[in-house]
Amino acid sequence: MNIRPLRSWTLFTWQTGIILLGIILRLRHYFENRSFWQDEICLALSIVNRSFAEVWQHVLLFPDFAQAPLLFQLIAKSCVAVLGNSELSLRLFPLMAGIASLFLARRFFRRSLDPLAATLALALFAVIEPLVYFSAELKSYGIDVLAALLVYEMFWWLRKEWTLKRLALFAAGGALIIWFSYAMLFILAGCGMVI
Repeated sequence: MNIRPLRSWTLFTWQTGIILLGIILRLRHYFENRSFWQDEICLALSIVNRSFAEVWQHVLLFPDFAQAPLLFQLIAKSCVAVLGNSELSLRLFPLMAGIASLFLARRFFRRSLDPLAATLALALFAVIEPLVYFSAELKSYGIDVLAALLVYEMFWWLRKEWTLKRLALFAAGGALIIWFSYAMLFILAGCGMVI
């Protein structure tokens, strides 16, 4: 009897359970619906009290505070426009990014590590407190994690076949992702050095 498929199925089951645990932790933290703190208040007021045009034109209400990336603000503004003005609607995009990160992290770890180490890394990724916390925070830190995993996913795709078309798509995706996360400048620069 070959135990390798059984072992793969067991690890897949564990990883699926770990992802479900990560989703539950993020949803629990999200539905606690705690009050905004100072940085979140300034960003929330900037999103809620400006029109889409003012967000797009970068009209600042609080110039002394750090600003979130443009597409992050536009998506948060869209959530408020559709779901109403509440903490939950403003924090919905970071929550979705945190949940999506779990699935991309699984792919990343499975490619980079042996199966047992990938399962352990995924478990740490799912339960580590800062990643859970920033999934329910009106800040772009949770988006940064998702964006980094997306850049690695795009780079992995590019590595399979170095063609001009794939390189152009990678560059276009990288240019777009910077509008979600300023930190991606550094990861894209690293990818560019490898290319």
